[in-house]
Parts: sequence; C-alpha cells; structure tokens
Amino acid sequence: MPTPTKTSTSTPTNTPTATPTQDGSGPILSIPSNIPTHASQTVSMPVNFTSNDHSIASTAFSVDFDQTCLAFDATDSDQDGIPDAVTLSLPGAFNVSVTFDGGDTDGELDFFIADLLPPRASLSDGTIVSMTLNVGSPPSATEVAVNFSQDPAASFGNTSGQSVPGTTDGGSVLIVPTGTPTATPTSTCAYQVYLPLLRESR
Repeated sequence: MPTPTKTSTSTPTNTPTATPTQDGSGPILSIPSNIPTHASQTVSMPVNFTSNDHSIASTAFSVDFDQTCLAFDATDSDQDGIPDAVTLSLPGAFNVSVTFDGGDTDGELDFFIADLLPPRASLSDGTIVSMTLNVGSPPSATEVAVNFSQDPAASFGNTSGQSVPGTTDGGSVLIVPTGTPTATPTSTCAYQVYLPLLRESR
C-alpha cells in the first residue's frame, strides 16, 4: 500500500497596501515660497486659491508660522471683525471670520470663508487673502516656513453644500539682514541683541 506524501501548503503573506494620495484634481490653497523681505520689516503673505474646475463656495483653514521669527498684529482699528493686517480679495457675498490665537502653535490664524445663502457664489482662482507679518532680525539669511495647519486640515465645500477633498501647499519667507546680499538661507531664526560700546577712559 503506497505511503501518502505530504503536500506543502503555501502560507499567505501580507501584501502591503498603498496609502491613497491626493491626485491634485481637487481645490488647492497655496502660499508662495521664498518671499523676500528684510529684517525688522513687514512682509505680505498671499493665500492663493485654485479651483481645478470645482465650484467652491466655502473653505476653512489655519495658517501656522514660526513666532520666533515672525509676528502678527491682531489690531482691528475699525472694529469690523477682521484684523487690519489681513486683506481680503473676495466678492461681497462671502462671509469671513478671521481669528488669531498666539497660543495655538499649530495654527495661529484661523480663517472661515463662505457664501452661506443660496444661490451660492463660487470662489475665483487667485489670491483670496493676504496677511501682513512683522519680521524679526536674524543674523544671517533665514528661510522661515509659513504653512497650513494639518490639525485641523483645510476643508472645502461646493455650491451644493457638499464637502470636496482638497490639498494645501505651504510656503516660506526669506529674511535677509538689512544691507546684506541674499545668501544661502539657514533653517533657524535668532534675533540680534545690540549692546552699548564701552570705552575705557585713561
């Protein structure tokens, strides 16, 4: 009687699953990179919108910047609810809320932009918001990131009231000390401290 032989059984292996990524077809918010400015001056940071053929009627996002290098003045002299350092480029139909929280180190500036009443208007491509930031005094050329917060991430809604997935692309400021030619930027920011010159009298 023949002896039965064992048949080897293949052990299933785990196949890695690719993490889905944005294909770039949704709406985009972006901030330009390497916007040049001089130490102890101000710099205007635009937030640009690209619809990619989506009719976007609302967006909410937060902007994060390094407060050791950049500062925001939240003064609202006309009491309209929008800080003087924020300039809007939007149709009149849009409601806007801008709040600043210096203690929120992951997103100091919060924006909500929406046309709340039907028929809702859609955002046009181009700059929708500009922020004026005060610049510190690094001892050498310094690139400082100005990013969109990921917690919470930016959100978008279309004119039908439906959520639309989108993406953000942060930018940066290139701070050059006054009187210094543009050089390769460093990744840190430090403020200059000026001390009095002491001379020994004889």
